[in-house]
Amino acid sequence: MEVRKQEPPFAGSMDEEDDSPKDFGPRRALHLKEAALRTFNKLGGRPHLPEGVAWPTAPGGHPMSFLAQFDLAEMVRFKLAPEMPDHGRLYFFYDTENMVWGFDPENAGHWRVIYSEEPPGAPMSPPTEELWNFQEKQVEFDLFESFRGIFNDNEDFDHQIMGYAQPIQGDDMEEECQLASNGLYCGDSSGYHDPRARELAPGIDDWLLLLQLDSDDDTRMMWSDMGMLYFWIRKQDLAARRFDKVWMILQCF
Repeated sequence: MEVRKQEPPFAGSMDEEDDSPKDFGPRRALHLKEAALRTFNKLGGRPHLPEGVAWPTAPGGHPMSFLAQFDLAEMVRFKLAPEMPDHGRLYFFYDTENMVWGFDPENAGHWRVIYSEEPPGAPMSPPTEELWNFQEKQVEFDLFESFRGIFNDNEDFDHQIMGYAQPIQGDDMEEECQLASNGLYCGDSSGYHDPRARELAPGIDDWLLLLQLDSDDDTRMMWSDMGMLYFWIRKQDLAARRFDKVWMILQCF
């Protein structure tokens, strides 16, 4: 299988208190390109939730917007990560009414990633007419090697599964996920200087990018000012299929 390659940056990096090199080697990733044929994999439109699975709601009780759905069995041949399930389907939802950023522990519950091994159902209509519904875009997978610090040379939108994120505001999202998901506020420096931050530091490297969702004119997705949504998950949670542990970060220009 041909893998699209990029020139890697310098791969070594040192912490102030850790003189061991970080592993910033290449990672396999999938660029989501618009597909000519209709498939299960898509952005926007109506979700094919399995029978009996309810449309997710935010903490305020209002329904979330549907973002994307993917068939994991179609990703097996790309060998993205050993922890990735080889079957089942993922459905992504986000609270567009509040559009949280993910730096506040209180943001938990304003996004939802559903994993199901049940057959997909018929397209489900939004529960309310007021809910923002994104335009449907069928997608296919284009395998490439991603490197930390190198932006993809895609000709269209930077929707991506796995690999290294393409940060807009800062390349420390793994740390932000680790701290915020464990109760530390990262909207200012307080969480980073909290005594618990040092205790949580060993878990930073456990976080993997699950999905990067770009602002997209075709689907009418706009994340603040031309931003991106980044869905992250720990390696151990990915292996255990605990997608309820996903943490989300929004960054914009």
